Amino acid sequence: MELNVSAVAASRLAPMLHADKALILDINDGIGPYSRPSKTSGQAKFNLLILPRTNVPDVYDAHLDSPVGPVLIKSYTSGFFKAETELTVSGDHFAIVPGESQLDPNVRLKFV
Repeated sequence: MELNVSAVAASRLAPMLHADKALILDINDGIGPYSRPSKTSGQAKFNLLILPRTNVPDVYDAHLDSPVGPVLIKSYTSGFFKAETELTVSGDHFAIVPGESQLDPNVRLKFV
């Protein structure tokens, strides 16, 4: 599985990603220590997490290959990511495009 990352998104993420950091694309489904159930009606919401590799919970049991390195996900969310899915920048925020109709395109960056 692969996640396309735009050049702009990659350049914003690169300074924050070090060998001791993990990049996680976490769905807000209430499962795991960093996830809160999304209050967006009918749409799945993702957050982009950067945390120490030593603190990655087992719930992130799959990954997407990307130009910035592996992006950890919960394996059951892999269906959200199609070949044309891209992590990009929209204004000051990250976004997933083209998003499935059930996916909120806005992605919030969090340091944990």
